[in-house]
Amino acid sequence: MNVRVKTRGRPKKIDRDAVIRIALSLYWEHGVENVSMSRIAREAETQRVSLYDEFGGEKGLIQECLDLYRERFKMPMLNGIDESADLPSVLKILFHGLIYDGNINWDEITFTITDSEGEIIPRPKFSKGCFYLRTKFADSKLTDSHRDYIHLYDIELERRLTLCIETAKDSGKAYDHLDSKKTSEFINSQMTLMQSMRSSKTAEEKMLNTYEFIVSMVIPEGHRI
Repeated sequence: MNVRVKTRGRPKKIDRDAVIRIALSLYWEHGVENVSMSRIAREAETQRVSLYDEFGGEKGLIQECLDLYRERFKMPMLNGIDESADLPSVLKILFHGLIYDGNINWDEITFTITDSEGEIIPRPKFSKGCFYLRTKFADSKLTDSHRDYIHLYDIELERRLTLCIETAKDSGKAYDHLDSKKTSEFINSQMTLMQSMRSSKTAEEKMLNTYEFIVSMVIPEGHRI
């Protein structure tokens, strides 16, 4: 008697870029800790095993999403923050971007976002705040390499903010007594706080009050926007 043995076929080749975008959208909306590889496979209309074959597991896929977010969303903004940037505008875009999920009212803002290379990727419709900051809270899903990667961005942001604050002090747009480096660290830590408020659906008014308090600690009244 002939017996046919069924063997698992080779997983179909997947659209790598499409999967990364789908994963980023899901991670950003729901939080990395709340999205499984099975759900990503389902949304991408592929097999779970194909994701592991392509990305080496969840760790690799999360890293790809961090890379994409950095390239298309974070670096264009970060590159505009330096000693020539207007500090009041920088703070408004950083914090209002969190409060309003990227929908910024550009009135009174003096800030230039550089163009990113490659195809423009729209912000996911239901994304909440900042993907980097939100991912910081997903401790159970992050590896040391993920944490180090995000930390390097924090270091660069704080370095650039320090330059921006120094110039602002010279022009009277930041309090002269401030330690620029410690102030940049304070601003970055408050952004993490603001992200936690955004993710927990804190009322808009309370978030704006927090933002105004932060600004009052850094920028003299006549220069606040």
